[in-house]
Amino acid sequence: MNSKRPLKIAELAGMFQVSIRTVRYDLDAIDNFLKDNNLPQLLRKPNVGVKFSGTLEDEKRLFSLLNQSNFADYVLSQKERINFIISELIQQKDYININQLADMLKVSRSTVLKDLKKVRNWLSSHGLELVALPRRGLKIIGEEKQLRRAAIELLTETVDIYRFLEVFKESLHFSREELFDGYGAKLFKDIDIKYIEECLKVAERELNIVFSDAAFSGFVVHIAMAIKRIKLGKDIVMPQEELESLKITKEFAVASNIAKMLEEYYNVSIPIEEIGYIAVHLLGSTTTKAKNVEDENWMEYQILVHQIISLVSSNLNIDLSKDKQLFDGLLEHLRPTVYRLRHDLGIKNPILDEIKLNYKELFEIVKISLKPLEVYTQKSIPDEEVGYFVLHFGAALERLKSKDIAKPKILVVCGTGIGTAKFLSSRLQSIFDIDIVDAVSYRQAKEVIKEKKVDLIVSSIPVQEEDVNVRV
Repeated sequence: MNSKRPLKIAELAGMFQVSIRTVRYDLDAIDNFLKDNNLPQLLRKPNVGVKFSGTLEDEKRLFSLLNQSNFADYVLSQKERINFIISELIQQKDYININQLADMLKVSRSTVLKDLKKVRNWLSSHGLELVALPRRGLKIIGEEKQLRRAAIELLTETVDIYRFLEVFKESLHFSREELFDGYGAKLFKDIDIKYIEECLKVAERELNIVFSDAAFSGFVVHIAMAIKRIKLGKDIVMPQEELESLKITKEFAVASNIAKMLEEYYNVSIPIEEIGYIAVHLLGSTTTKAKNVEDENWMEYQILVHQIISLVSSNLNIDLSKDKQLFDGLLEHLRPTVYRLRHDLGIKNPILDEIKLNYKELFEIVKISLKPLEVYTQKSIPDEEVGYFVLHFGAALERLKSKDIAKPKILVVCGTGIGTAKFLSSRLQSIFDIDIVDAVSYRQAKEVIKEKKVDLIVSSIPVQEEDVNVRV
């Protein structure tokens, strides 16, 4: 259910360290369980894999049914045990001993000791250290910023964040520890996700922007994690010079307002450094609709965009300098990118593999052409960020191939930001004779349909037709 693609039986066998035949028997048993409970059975395609094809409502029902099962009968895999141990360590204010972990996992002490070797390796790869003291136990040591980043990465490795939050909000009536390997649900126990979302909607209104669905979900997780850690007495440290530079931004004022709302609701005191970190996330989040904001670095950003377009044009031997849509799109994309790079904020690109596969040459050209941005930020550009720049240039190349002709009115719904939305829109227009009415996030779809005539919705994320009353 957490996989975004079908999983082959051989993959499942490898994950659970069992034979292919055992997996086939288990899949048959799962199908019987689904059928008995009037849920859609597994979708199996030769040479493609196995996938659960149910809707979000089906997933909610399934989790509710699983909750009624006896969780003590379930035997965790080593990977699940490792995730559990890391999550427990993250949630501890002080030390936790091996015997406590063994009791929680219902395994032997020696099994926990073996698992701890992999736990240490995972933490080390994320800039953290696991220390063990006699008669005290185990504890994670490292910078708070690194620890939070590792915790969120573990969550994103384990589940689809967007779908997790949707189910999590509707799961208050049953035990959250039963969901998603127990990690995300246990981590956010006693955290009101809906209230955090309302706070972010206030921020959207004050900044006159709309976060992409991916950025919105990621921001919710960041704030939930911050509240969790603040309650444990663990605060972010931010250099004073960096904090002062943030105080002059509108995003810092909005972050202060969010912090005040959170303080009153959760009865916590949020330090100014935490407010600064919220401001950084506001500045670094991708959007689907944004107001043109000119800050003190706007001229520098314009020069950077000109340099990047010039380099890509030269390497492609195609003049893209007159494409105003490309220039404006990159300029809008650059500001949050700079903040993400400077503050080491990772970004997920769910279609990175597809971009590399379909635009292999363009990807390498864009990656090389982003050298001015590397010099400006003094940071290397990760492939996830490069991928989003490729989408802008890919859309520009598609525009060169096609002409705008008024045809069926299409609404594009995209969860990962304006770059992906524009790329998808251009691709659709190059293949079909259509008119793109707008490209928006899932949360904006209903509003657009009320205001504009829409014949069809094309979406990169699941959209329920009954929610929007238009064919999807």
